[in-house]
Amino acid sequence: MPSSERRDKVLAFLATHDMALPPTAIYAGLKRHEDITFGYRTVQNALSDLLDQGLVKRVNTNRLREDGQIEEIVGDDARRAYYSITEAGRDRLEDNKL
Repeated sequence: MPSSERRDKVLAFLATHDMALPPTAIYAGLKRHEDITFGYRTVQNALSDLLDQGLVKRVNTNRLREDGQIEEIVGDDARRAYYSITEAGRDRLEDNKL
């Protein structure tokens, strides 16, 4: 499967589940529901690429725990993060009918 299709699977999974998730949960969900054959590191790479393209965002986990709000992390915060799809990501899925 080409890397673009892997990224599309990750993006579609985030859109379907419509919540902020850590990479391990995204990977586990894809393994369980999509029967993917690629590994956890590929999911991490896909998230990094999608983040660079503005199709997903890193979410402030403290704010998520406090009041359930999805607030984007601004800057280069090295902490572990959850990821959520952006409107641009939803538009891409709609445009490509994924």
